[in-house]
Amino acid sequence: SSTQIPKVTKCIPRTLEVLDVSGNNLKEFGLQLPLLKELYLSRNQLKTLPGAAPIPNLVSLSVRRNKLNSFSKEEFESFRRMKLLDAGDNNFICSCEFLSFIHREAGIAQVLVGWPDRYVCDSPLAVRGAQVGAVHLSLMECHRS
Repeated sequence: SSTQIPKVTKCIPRTLEVLDVSGNNLKEFGLQLPLLKELYLSRNQLKTLPGAAPIPNLVSLSVRRNKLNSFSKEEFESFRRMKLLDAGDNNFICSCEFLSFIHREAGIAQVLVGWPDRYVCDSPLAVRGAQVGAVHLSLMECHRS
Protein backbone atom coordinates (compact mmCIF):
# COMPACT_ATOMS: atom_id res chain seq x y z
CA SER A 1 0.00 0.00 0.00
CA SER A 2 0.89 3.73 -0.20
CA THR A 3 2.79 3.56 -3.49
CA GLN A 4 0.62 6.04 -5.46
CA ILE A 5 -0.18 3.50 -8.17
CA PRO A 6 -3.02 4.64 -10.45
CA LYS A 7 -4.15 1.11 -11.41
CA VAL A 8 -4.05 -2.38 -9.88
CA THR A 9 -2.33 -4.94 -12.09
CA LYS A 10 -4.19 -8.00 -13.32
CA CYS A 11 -1.21 -10.15 -12.25
CA ILE A 12 -2.71 -10.55 -8.77
CA PRO A 13 -3.55 -14.23 -8.12
CA ARG A 14 -7.28 -14.99 -8.33
CA THR A 15 -6.95 -17.07 -5.15
CA LEU A 16 -6.02 -14.05 -3.01
CA GLU A 17 -8.13 -13.62 0.15
CA VAL A 18 -6.81 -10.28 1.53
CA LEU A 19 -5.68 -7.25 -0.51
CA ASP A 20 -4.54 -3.87 0.80
CA VAL A 21 -4.07 -1.16 -1.82
CA SER A 22 -4.72 1.75 0.52
CA GLY A 23 -2.98 5.10 0.07
CA ASN A 24 -2.68 5.00 -3.70
CA ASN A 25 -4.21 6.93 -6.56
CA LEU A 26 -6.86 4.40 -7.60
CA LYS A 27 -9.98 5.78 -9.26
CA GLU A 28 -11.60 2.35 -9.71
CA PHE A 29 -11.24 -1.28 -8.72
CA GLY A 30 -12.51 -3.97 -11.05
CA LEU A 31 -10.35 -7.05 -10.61
CA GLN A 32 -11.96 -10.49 -10.65
CA LEU A 33 -10.96 -11.97 -7.29
CA PRO A 34 -13.59 -14.62 -6.49
CA LEU A 35 -12.02 -15.72 -3.17
CA LEU A 36 -11.24 -12.24 -1.82
CA LYS A 37 -12.62 -11.75 1.70
CA GLU A 38 -11.00 -8.46 2.78
CA LEU A 39 -10.32 -5.44 0.57
CA TYR A 40 -8.66 -2.27 1.81
CA LEU A 41 -9.02 0.71 -0.54
CA SER A 42 -8.71 3.59 1.96
CA ARG A 43 -7.11 6.88 0.94
CA ASN A 44 -7.63 6.53 -2.81
CA GLN A 45 -9.70 8.48 -5.37
CA LEU A 46 -12.75 6.17 -5.65
CA LYS A 47 -16.08 7.89 -6.39
CA THR A 48 -18.15 4.70 -6.12
CA LEU A 49 -18.04 1.36 -4.32
CA PRO A 50 -16.34 -1.36 -6.36
CA GLY A 51 -18.69 -3.74 -8.14
CA ALA A 52 -19.69 -6.77 -6.06
CA ALA A 53 -19.87 -9.33 -8.89
CA PRO A 54 -16.06 -9.71 -9.35
CA ILE A 55 -15.57 -10.06 -5.56
CA PRO A 56 -18.58 -12.17 -4.46
CA ASN A 57 -17.09 -13.46 -1.19
CA LEU A 58 -16.10 -10.10 0.24
CA VAL A 59 -16.77 -9.86 3.97
CA SER A 60 -14.90 -6.64 4.80
CA LEU A 61 -14.43 -3.53 2.64
CA SER A 62 -12.65 -0.32 3.58
CA VAL A 63 -13.18 2.71 1.32
CA ARG A 64 -12.46 5.30 4.00
CA ARG A 65 -11.14 8.70 2.86
CA ASN A 66 -11.96 8.45 -0.82
CA LYS A 67 -14.15 10.66 -3.02
CA LEU A 68 -17.26 8.62 -2.29
CA ASN A 69 -20.30 10.85 -1.83
CA SER A 70 -23.03 8.23 -1.43
CA PHE A 71 -23.92 4.64 -2.13
CA SER A 72 -27.26 3.11 -2.94
CA LYS A 73 -29.32 0.36 -1.36
CA GLU A 74 -28.67 -1.74 -4.47
CA GLU A 75 -24.89 -1.26 -4.28
CA PHE A 76 -24.87 -2.04 -0.57
CA GLU A 77 -27.09 -5.13 -0.87
CA SER A 78 -25.13 -6.51 -3.85
CA PHE A 79 -22.39 -7.45 -1.35
CA ARG A 80 -24.27 -10.44 0.01
CA ARG A 81 -21.62 -11.56 2.51
CA MET A 82 -20.56 -8.09 3.72
CA LYS A 83 -20.15 -7.90 7.49
CA LEU A 84 -18.03 -4.72 7.74
CA LEU A 85 -18.02 -1.62 5.52
CA ASP A 86 -15.73 1.24 6.46
CA ALA A 87 -16.85 4.17 4.32
CA GLY A 88 -16.25 6.89 6.89
CA ASP A 89 -14.43 10.16 6.31
CA ASN A 90 -15.90 10.68 2.85
CA ASN A 91 -17.82 13.82 1.78
CA PHE A 92 -21.38 12.53 1.68
CA ILE A 93 -24.10 14.25 -0.30
CA CYS A 94 -27.08 13.88 2.00
CA SER A 95 -29.72 13.59 -0.71
CA CYS A 96 -33.22 12.47 0.14
CA GLU A 97 -32.57 9.12 -1.56
CA PHE A 98 -29.32 8.48 0.36
CA LEU A 99 -30.83 9.51 3.70
CA SER A 100 -33.94 7.40 3.11
CA PHE A 101 -31.77 4.34 2.44
CA ILE A 102 -29.55 4.97 5.49
CA HIS A 103 -32.52 5.44 7.84
CA ARG A 104 -34.49 2.45 6.53
CA GLU A 105 -31.75 -0.14 6.08
CA ALA A 106 -32.11 -2.53 8.99
CA GLY A 107 -28.84 -3.32 10.72
CA ILE A 108 -26.73 -0.83 8.78
CA ALA A 109 -25.27 0.57 12.01
CA GLN A 110 -23.78 -2.87 12.77
CA VAL A 111 -22.09 -3.06 9.35
CA LEU A 112 -20.75 0.49 9.02
CA VAL A 113 -17.43 0.88 10.83
CA GLY A 114 -17.21 4.19 12.70
CA TRP A 115 -20.98 4.84 12.55
CA PRO A 116 -22.24 7.46 13.20
CA ASP A 117 -19.23 9.67 14.02
CA ARG A 118 -17.27 9.32 10.77
CA TYR A 119 -20.26 9.68 8.41
CA VAL A 120 -20.81 13.40 7.90
CA CYS A 121 -22.79 15.36 5.33
CA ASP A 122 -20.84 17.66 3.03
CA SER A 123 -23.95 18.93 1.25
CA PRO A 124 -26.56 20.35 0.98
CA LEU A 125 -25.17 23.41 2.71
CA ALA A 126 -27.93 23.47 5.35
CA VAL A 127 -26.72 20.14 6.78
CA ARG A 128 -22.96 20.41 6.12
CA GLY A 129 -21.01 19.01 9.06
CA ALA A 130 -23.98 17.10 10.51
CA GLN A 131 -23.81 13.34 11.05
CA VAL A 132 -25.62 11.49 8.26
CA GLY A 133 -27.68 9.46 10.76
CA ALA A 134 -28.97 12.62 12.47
CA VAL A 135 -30.14 14.42 9.32
CA HIS A 136 -33.80 14.27 8.39
CA LEU A 137 -34.98 16.36 5.44
CA SER A 138 -38.63 17.36 5.29
CA LEU A 139 -40.96 16.26 2.50
CA MET A 140 -40.89 19.82 1.19
CA GLU A 141 -37.07 19.80 1.06
CA CYS A 142 -37.12 16.50 -0.78
CA HIS A 143 -39.67 17.52 -3.39
CA ARG A 144 -38.35 20.93 -4.41
CA SER A 145 -37.96 21.31 -8.12
